[in-house]
Amino acid sequence: MMSIGVDLGKMRDHSAIAVVRSPDTTETTARLSPWQVIERRRTDPSALVYVEKIPLGTSYIRVVERVRQVAQHPEMGGERRVVVVDATRVGMPVVEMLRDARLGCELKAVTITGGVGERNSGGIYSVSKTDLMVGLRTRMEQGWVEVARRLPEWAELRKQMLGFGGAGADDLVLAFALAVWGVKERMVGARVSGAAVAGALSRTPLLPERSS
Repeated sequence: MMSIGVDLGKMRDHSAIAVVRSPDTTETTARLSPWQVIERRRTDPSALVYVEKIPLGTSYIRVVERVRQVAQHPEMGGERRVVVVDATRVGMPVVEMLRDARLGCELKAVTITGGVGERNSGGIYSVSKTDLMVGLRTRMEQGWVEVARRLPEWAELRKQMLGFGGAGADDLVLAFALAVWGVKERMVGARVSGAAVAGALSRTPLLPERSS
């Protein structure tokens, strides 16, 4: 499964995209005595295989096109895909644009809130920023989520994770957290290489050049 997290930038913030690949298989162990227990666990961890920061000033129309380009990229193979997009404040009109873009995969809109807890109202999820970050950090500390080797943006992402909640940028870490949140459900599909996806997306032109 490929979970594509999208943090929508505002006037002075970047939009960001993160792709997390979740394993397609689990191992099942049955213990029949003295209790019957079924354990299901991943055979390998999920991994952040791609992340990008979209240039400032990029229109939401072009952001939507980039998300469509990533979601439909042939290197994704036959794996199930889900796009998880930040629908907070200005995000809902962009969510409608993404729906109209025919991404060819599931789309989940998430409103990031204060406090704690999670709820689903009319297909719009409300998730606290605290829960998103706690979920991300917990999964990383427990080894359930890894970062692909030689990810170019790792230094910036790590800086954002360490400084989260301060005055600095949080676009990459929120996109990452949304992608991890989207990995809650897994379905079996064709296995593809995370390295192949990252390399292919990195080589794919970001956006058409704008005329000056």
